[in-house]
Amino acid sequence: MHVDVFPAMTGVSRFGESAPASNWTYSKQEGLSTKQLAAAGFDYLLSAQAAVPGYDAVHAEDGFERLQLVQSFAPVPHVRVKQSPQVYIHQRKKTFSDKLFGKK
Repeated sequence: MHVDVFPAMTGVSRFGESAPASNWTYSKQEGLSTKQLAAAGFDYLLSAQAAVPGYDAVHAEDGFERLQLVQSFAPVPHVRVKQSPQVYIHQRKKTFSDKLFGKK
């Protein structure tokens, strides 16, 4: 699994990697292009990008975007926290050889 800069800055850690039964390894290498990510063969990516070539976005996690002033009939306007997708989980697309040889 590769963890992009934004998810790493917001608290993603490699805590589960050290579990004895874990088959996961994590990369937090910075500055990788989308071409380099595809060539590295990561099964999963955590990224701030909605689309990454060679991967399907399987989940988006909302986070803080901005504060929004909401007009109302009350004497004091309300403030609402506006959220939008911030971190995406991507799964590597299956290639023909993956399907042929049964790689999950």
